[in-house]
Amino acid sequence: MWLFDAVTPDIAVYGIFPGRSFAQPAAILGEDFCGFLVRDGNRIYLGFKSAYHQSCNGHIINRCNRMIEGASVAAAAFPLKVKGFCSRDSL
Repeated sequence: MWLFDAVTPDIAVYGIFPGRSFAQPAAILGEDFCGFLVRDGNRIYLGFKSAYHQSCNGHIINRCNRMIEGASVAAAAFPLKVKGFCSRDSL
């Protein structure tokens, strides 16, 4: 089961679906949704061709943490920089 949500300042809509493909969020938003879409990195959201896409900062920070874990100092430099841009302290 997968939980999908769509949130605005005025309303929140949730859907619980048995699968995770483009069909599930499209059932909530409509296939031709053209608003702002803040999402994780899953490619299913690329089906929203008219939407403005933004990756969720929390997902980016988590990916950076996984990249930093066990990395050399040189290899960790880039994800540390990206994490700095995405962290709440830098906003």
